[in-house]
Amino acid sequence: MKNILVSWYGITDLRCSFGFESSGPLIAAMRATHYQQVHVLQYVAENKTATDEEVSEAAMGLLCNISPAQFINKVSNTPAANQHFLKWLIDKAAAENQNSEIIGHEVHLKQLNDSDGIYNAAVSILDEITTEPDIAVTLDISPGTAVMAFVWAFAALRYPGVNIRLITSPRINCPPEEVAIPQGLRQQAESARRTGCCVPSFRGTKNAFASGREGVPGKEARIYHLAPVFSKYHERFCAEQHD
Repeated sequence: MKNILVSWYGITDLRCSFGFESSGPLIAAMRATHYQQVHVLQYVAENKTATDEEVSEAAMGLLCNISPAQFINKVSNTPAANQHFLKWLIDKAAAENQNSEIIGHEVHLKQLNDSDGIYNAAVSILDEITTEPDIAVTLDISPGTAVMAFVWAFAALRYPGVNIRLITSPRINCPPEEVAIPQGLRQQAESARRTGCCVPSFRGTKNAFASGREGVPGKEARIYHLAPVFSKYHERFCAEQHD
């Protein structure tokens, strides 16, 4: 079976690539499990620019008159930083004897939490990889924003016949943990497929996530506050089942 990891990369991952952090969630996930293929989604902010020279100098430890935090804020989500991170990840994986094919996908969004753009990017990559037979897909929900995390969970429901799991890294320098999609969401998705009828709202989503996320700190524990946005994607999901 071919193991495939799909993930955005986030600020902690980028900081790690410049040596400002000891580890990041993406490289931690790759260290915990061997994946034959890794797909990295890379957000591109339209209003930000950085030169290859700026990024290269920082990679060599040559920051002048700027703090690491200021530098990361300046270059993050730019093509130059994305290229640097992808090269770093490929080199890091090779140095650690991980025989993984690593593929980057730049994604242009209207804004950081452009939920439609994030959903379209998630579905596009999953549509591409799920055409392969005998695969196991892992979606890492830690890198990126809370919106990116919940979209992974929702997009995964589109592929009931595919072996898909979600993981998160709630603590740095610790192996990632598997996360279950709340049973209530799975049941609603199955009901939509089976009957063609959709539950009109996600009133129970907040409670489902709250009970399912007990003891998990940070962004993942706050996903359930996005229930109103889930309603929008629930309607979209139902429509897609009827196409």
